[in-house]
Amino acid sequence: HTQNTKLRLEGCLAALTGELNLNALMNFFNPKLSGWESLVEPFQVTATIDQMPNESLYTISSHDHINVNLTGTLLSEIARIEYSSRTRETKVHRVIDNCVPGILL
Repeated sequence: HTQNTKLRLEGCLAALTGELNLNALMNFFNPKLSGWESLVEPFQVTATIDQMPNESLYTISSHDHINVNLTGTLLSEIARIEYSSRTRETKVHRVIDNCVPGILL
């Protein structure tokens, strides 16, 4: 989930410069509380691009601390997710109120 997203691009494709600023956060659904909880608290992110004909420079940075909340419920829900590299499928063992428990990006 992002908030306050700003994008600036200048130039042409051969010599492009740009900057993206946004506030990012991440929540997960806690089935024990039947509600959403903060996984990653809001933080400011800046992404820049400087592209010249023979060179490209990409930068992603943040001056904020990234606070991650790892709770027992979250870790328990992550442990319930199965991923098969053979079929590239993710299976979640249960669905509550049409909402898949786990991580929402």
